[in-house]
Amino acid sequence: MGYNQQALYCYRKVYSLDPANVHALWERAVLAKNIGEFRTVTMVTFRLPLHFSYVCIGAQCLFGHS
Repeated sequence: MGYNQQALYCYRKVYSLDPANVHALWERAVLAKNIGEFRTVTMVTFRLPLHFSYVCIGAQCLFGHS
């Protein structure tokens, strides 16, 4: 398993243990986008509160151009 896939697994595990941890969910979505796992991005962003789903971190946006 590659490091990115392992990190996705870890973020998923953190979120399953603490569903209030929106940071882990967000980081999982950003990592998934960066490695082209768009199905994961879609699944994760549906779990994010609505006001987080369009936020960009610096030049890194989940949807749109970075």
